[in-house]
Amino acid sequence: MKKGISAISGVTSPTVGEKYTYHISEWYPNTPISEREQAKVTWELFKKRSDGRFTTTHIKKKGDSSFTFGESSVGETYRLEGYLYQPEGGGLIITPKASKIPKICKVDLNYVDDSKGSVFSFTEKLRAKAHCINMFNKEVLFTLWEDDAKGSGHNTTNQLIDTKKAKVDLYGDAEVDFMLTKALMKKAMEGETDIRELEFYVTVEYYKTKKHTTSNVEIKNPSPTENKKPSQSTAIKKAKGYPAEHKPRSKKEEKGVFRSISETIDEIWDWAETQGTAQRDKPHTIEIPEGKSPAVIGKTKVEKKEEKKAVGKCPNCNKEITIAELRQIFSQADQITLTKVAATYNKYMKELGMNTCWNKAHFFAQARIESGAGLHVKNGENFNWYWEKLISEFSAFKTPEGKINAKQWGRVIMDRTDPKCVDVSKENKKKIANWAYSYKFKKGKELGNTQENDGWNFRGKGLLQLTGRKAYAYANTYTQKEGADIITNPDLVISDVSIAVLSSMAFWKWKDIGKLTKGKTNTKEICIQVGKDIDGNHSKKQKVFTESTSKVFKTDTCALGKHIKNDNSSTYDCAYKADSKTAYIDIIVPSNRKKEGLMVIFDNTGILFKCYALALGTGGEDRYTNGGYGNVPNGLWSTKLELNTPNTGVSFGNHGVIRLSPLAGDSLKASSRKGILIHCGHTMGDGKYGLTDNGPLMVTHGCIRVYNKYMPKITDIYEELTKNNKIIC
Repeated sequence: MKKGISAISGVTSPTVGEKYTYHISEWYPNTPISEREQAKVTWELFKKRSDGRFTTTHIKKKGDSSFTFGESSVGETYRLEGYLYQPEGGGLIITPKASKIPKICKVDLNYVDDSKGSVFSFTEKLRAKAHCINMFNKEVLFTLWEDDAKGSGHNTTNQLIDTKKAKVDLYGDAEVDFMLTKALMKKAMEGETDIRELEFYVTVEYYKTKKHTTSNVEIKNPSPTENKKPSQSTAIKKAKGYPAEHKPRSKKEEKGVFRSISETIDEIWDWAETQGTAQRDKPHTIEIPEGKSPAVIGKTKVEKKEEKKAVGKCPNCNKEITIAELRQIFSQADQITLTKVAATYNKYMKELGMNTCWNKAHFFAQARIESGAGLHVKNGENFNWYWEKLISEFSAFKTPEGKINAKQWGRVIMDRTDPKCVDVSKENKKKIANWAYSYKFKKGKELGNTQENDGWNFRGKGLLQLTGRKAYAYANTYTQKEGADIITNPDLVISDVSIAVLSSMAFWKWKDIGKLTKGKTNTKEICIQVGKDIDGNHSKKQKVFTESTSKVFKTDTCALGKHIKNDNSSTYDCAYKADSKTAYIDIIVPSNRKKEGLMVIFDNTGILFKCYALALGTGGEDRYTNGGYGNVPNGLWSTKLELNTPNTGVSFGNHGVIRLSPLAGDSLKASSRKGILIHCGHTMGDGKYGLTDNGPLMVTHGCIRVYNKYMPKITDIYEELTKNNKIIC
């Protein structure tokens, strides 16, 4: 006899952005009275996928039956179920509808690398992002204010620092960047020169009509219109549920500044705000491209400006891909699919190191053949094999038992056009996949499979046919950012095209395929990393690259594909250039960290010294945690020479160390990586004779090691550069 909830009730067409509460209508008669408690009920939301099935969204709450649907839910169908023990497949069918009222939900402050921000440097950019509902392609106004509200701890005169406009994208987001140096400039104009900290607002406003222009709002000292006092009815209503609602009114509100702006522009429709702090002495976050060089730098003044064309950089690499470009490659794909593909790639291309013309061209050439002209990712790897082909293609079917299984599960007739040919049933496809990729055989072990059904669950899916538990686990670290756990629900890779794209991009990074693409017109190496040459697909991918994707993404004019002349006063990747006040220590590491790389010290006069260096940690490839024992992270570092270190001898050598502190890139993500040094010390051939430099450089716990004979020269050069008032990079 059934026990639990038999029926629930609530709004089945909720308006996005609004909070709704759902209720229990009936219990099964046999449910004990003691169990009929709201606090014990689990409420879980399921989404209807393209194949008609409902699968979990992983939104599951116990005791709380309130739900708010976002703008991306419009056009989707959901099922909400309340249960005591486990889902039963019933519940309410919910189809969210668009809100007719534009709404700004909240505004976030981020650093330029898109990480969450709170305390900023005056010398860096502040990225403000507004999250909106029913405002696609609408224009919103961002305003950066000095925050002088009572109770904030600062009593300086308020300032309107800067204003910018942006349009809301398909996902309900709009963002702008502010330069915080403008705040310093405005304070300096008033005679304040020793400013250590400043608190600020960012407000976001949307108006019914688009009368506002730059000249209307760029005012240095806003003040209320004479003879017009702001009344209580004209006060700006702050967004409900956000910090702005509870913040004391600032002087700009008390003075009627918002009122004067509203009168100039038109009636305000919605408004939101957020706060932050800028400090003079905080190192700023630097937005730099991924590179193989953990170049170390000593001062923020040499920040690579985004607005300035960098030496050896390509103007097209960082450009977002467009739907029009994708349509040239995937001619049969629909508009919604292309929109999602473009949005996902653009969102993650920098984070995953795929923001180059060459990466784009090679990635989509592979995807075009793997997923077809229509970008079909619905079914995953096809196991409709002729039985003899199973034996020739999969080693697991070469065993005596495997051959029996192949004949039992595979197609009897090779030619599928034969009227008598019968395709492999779904049940047998599962058996084929679970045998071919079983953890009991070599291939399955390589894929990291550990359970009986891993072969089928983690079969090839997505744009690039992501295969195996190990690959899914790596990609899952990224797909979870989009609310998709592809380990517990691997079919999300075929039911959600955005997840199909993101998981394939993660695979690209995992296999380090990006390093193979630069300047390469031959796709062979990339094809091998992606998959087997089944039905001659390697040659097909080469054809697509040559005739289509390389032209769409203009690889022939990409600067990264050209030989970049290094004048010996720039880092290896040409990202940083020495001047009269700076010098650099550039450590160029090979893709295989077990091999020695090259350390180059140079200034604006040229190369001063070169030697071998090893950046291998005992923790291996994990550069972020591993107790600090992983490989040294790529990125930007500051340096400090320490000649008198207590830990000398075989570990660090006897010639001092150079201490590194993270400034940007991967180095900032490595939260547990501290105390990274450049030092010498014992080599593989030291034996009982002490520091002899008789063998290769020995691995460290997570530092950079050079030979003992080189370290005195390195420290001498460092001291000489310091005497000449140069910042060591």
